[in-house]
Amino acid sequence: MLKIVDIAVYQPDKVITINDLEKEKPEWDWHKIKNAIGVQKITKAADDEYAVDMGAKAANLLFQKTSINKNDIDFLFFISLNNHFIIPSPAFELARIIGLKGNVGINYNNLGCSGFLNVLMLIQGLFATNQAKRVLVVTSTNVRKYLHPNSQGTFLLFSDIATALIIDKDETKKPMPFVYGSNANFLSDIIIKDGAERHLYSESSYKQKTDKYGTAYSDATLYMNSVNTFNATISKTRMMLNELNSKYDVDLDKIDNFIFHQSSLLTLTFLQKKFNIPKEKMINSIEKYGNTIESSIPITIQEGLKEKKLKRGNKILLSVFGIGYSWISTVMEF
Repeated sequence: MLKIVDIAVYQPDKVITINDLEKEKPEWDWHKIKNAIGVQKITKAADDEYAVDMGAKAANLLFQKTSINKNDIDFLFFISLNNHFIIPSPAFELARIIGLKGNVGINYNNLGCSGFLNVLMLIQGLFATNQAKRVLVVTSTNVRKYLHPNSQGTFLLFSDIATALIIDKDETKKPMPFVYGSNANFLSDIIIKDGAERHLYSESSYKQKTDKYGTAYSDATLYMNSVNTFNATISKTRMMLNELNSKYDVDLDKIDNFIFHQSSLLTLTFLQKKFNIPKEKMINSIEKYGNTIESSIPITIQEGLKEKKLKRGNKILLSVFGIGYSWISTVMEF
């Protein structure tokens, strides 16, 4: 039903290595941190570089790479956690910057880590109902400005980055099966609380707090309950894989490649062992890029192509878990 034609990745110029941070904060438990997150370097946007800017740069790299005519694009999906304005959606600013035609459809998604697969599901619906034949998907989040500098769980983990993809309707491919869900009772486990209409910034917004696990955060920066998130990721991934098998007869032994959201090395290693996945079938990007939120799946697909682990015709299991909580998995014929 759908085919990823090509992918472009934009990385900001500012690169921060784990060795750099180790020198800055020698008091941290670096052995434990490195084993848990598995990240070697992260990228940070310039002070005047916003998520829309990064997304536009990724899109322009894609256009240069493929020579695709912008007028052939029927729909634009922008996936990001950043709002450029209160209104309109930042997708409109992105469309303006990259110069899309006036009758292109637009959709903005801010589901974070699960956003990309949710958008793939929407695209499949557009293709199935003949509403579009070619779409542009852009993922970009400028997250590092929202990280607490004393949080060992988040400050070393996340990168500012963007990707752009052209996705075409392909009648030769079967519809992709999707399983998904959410549980809003745990929304406070991954949250930036202050800054919007219900919780405006105040004098206390940047006051440092510490949770029961020793994680430092403030109401104006990203808080992530790593223990709850890890446990939920494992349990919901198990549920999704079982559901793919029971509903759609997906046999894990016949999957060529597994790509999970690149949340941390600890999580990826546990998933591999938990589901007895051969190491050569796993494709990871966490070491080179860090946790890239909604860009995680596109970047890891790109890495699989570079490493020649992934090739056309391969059957890929894609699975993500993220903010909300929200989760979604599918199988794609690449």
